[in-house]
Amino acid sequence: MIPITSPITGEIMEFRYTMSEENKISILGKNAMIQDSLAGMSADIISKEATDQNNKSLFILAKADAEQNYEENKRAYVKIGPKVEDKKYRELYRLIPKNSKEEFNRQFPDGVMLIREDVIDMTFGYRKLSLTDWVDRQLRETIGLPNGLHPFAAKIAKIIGKIWEMIIGTAKRNIVIFFPEVLKANVISNWLLLMWKGVPPLALYQHH
Repeated sequence: MIPITSPITGEIMEFRYTMSEENKISILGKNAMIQDSLAGMSADIISKEATDQNNKSLFILAKADAEQNYEENKRAYVKIGPKVEDKKYRELYRLIPKNSKEEFNRQFPDGVMLIREDVIDMTFGYRKLSLTDWVDRQLRETIGLPNGLHPFAAKIAKIIGKIWEMIIGTAKRNIVIFFPEVLKANVISNWLLLMWKGVPPLALYQHH
């Protein structure tokens, strides 16, 4: 890893990972075959077009739902936008693709989308809670440090966390592979969770 320093303060702000082509192929499984790369590029184009259309449909449905039901049950809704109070929902807005942000601004000229909290995970997905995020939140909310975890400490903690996740992930995959009962239990658990979240059983059968 090569440290990247701030040109102003000289502090280490980020790390750049370097790896030989041999290691990329043997360790990361890099595939440079042109037929596979072109197929992947073609699939990405189709996926991008579908993503833009799906996001547009989401914005339209969310707007219609909020106009009809928000006043009757305000506590069930959250606000997503670039300047909303909750950092989590500002982050969700930031992750919206650029093309979809243009549609977002057309549907929500005030920069705020109202959407039911119980559909957030299904529509936007979610990020795993990390130790770094937890410590940062504790420093900000419990101890009262406005800046939270120092950027350099956060980078080191993330690197350690990723290494630990790789170790646990390898062990977990081996357990799942060698114990089919665990795999079966996981599949059943996933089905039950998604059905509880409102996903139709037929859709689970077709896409699982």
